[in-house]
Amino acid sequence: MASTKVGNGSWVRTGIELARVESEQSWSDSANSFSDWLTTQAIKAGVDESNLWRYLSAVRFYSELRERLRDRGQEFPAIELLSQKVSAESLELLSKLIRVMPSDEFSDIAIRVLMLTAKREELRKLWQTYRPALGGKTARGKGVTAPSLDPTNPVQRSKVVVAQARLLLEAPPFSWLSVPPPSFAHAIHDVRLPQMAALHGNSGLDMVIAVKRTDSASLELHGIDIRVNLPLQIVPVLEDLAKAVNYLWVAFAKPATAGLIAKIPEHIGILSVQDGAITVVRVAELTHAHPEAILAMTQHFLQRALAR
Repeated sequence: MASTKVGNGSWVRTGIELARVESEQSWSDSANSFSDWLTTQAIKAGVDESNLWRYLSAVRFYSELRERLRDRGQEFPAIELLSQKVSAESLELLSKLIRVMPSDEFSDIAIRVLMLTAKREELRKLWQTYRPALGGKTARGKGVTAPSLDPTNPVQRSKVVVAQARLLLEAPPFSWLSVPPPSFAHAIHDVRLPQMAALHGNSGLDMVIAVKRTDSASLELHGIDIRVNLPLQIVPVLEDLAKAVNYLWVAFAKPATAGLIAKIPEHIGILSVQDGAITVVRVAELTHAHPEAILAMTQHFLQRALAR
């Protein structure tokens, strides 16, 4: 492989060549390890070393992905014939999502990636949403097994349910929130304001959606707390969270009893987010939050939205 110029041509060709060198161990004549050899090749080619690892990982993963989709009756070409429009980054994101997404949902998005109908931003959003189910763990270092969802772990299962609820709640046309659909709606996740942390530690909002019902309407901030269950000690927390947004909703991703719902203050809206559908159980009322609190939340929202 000493004569091969890594970094020239497509990422697919580069990844295939890297995989061949690793498999044949032809790097051993000029380096102490494959990692050392790859580092040298990146320097010689003037390319980022992380890109070469990404190309290699994408080629490795594509073989696994192709077999998985074949089992679903979907046939895709060998790696040598893969369209150059399928990016290594998209395959890298799929290699992460396969560890945490429900099987059918993963296969659907993977097929769309290979058919060039899914955008990279959609994949990034999915990974951002599902990643918390793995507890923030990532694979670091050679030989380290990448973390995967443990279906017997109730905490991880609950986080997947929350992730699915988030995706449903922030999907257009937001008809659960406004009829006709709002002229503008944008969501951010995991909102933790300093003043809320001072009161309740890590408690915060799973989502905040900024909404304009019409082009001329005022901006509304809708906070959403997604729940699989609702300990009664959380109710005072909800009352304080309601002070930071115009409307507050509790979205139950599992069935909630009438008795439990009755314990939630009447101005807080109730949603049922189950089986791929959103049902408005109770409409949220205007919270009459303090202007200073709304300003702080709006500033936080803009900072988060612009940083994406």
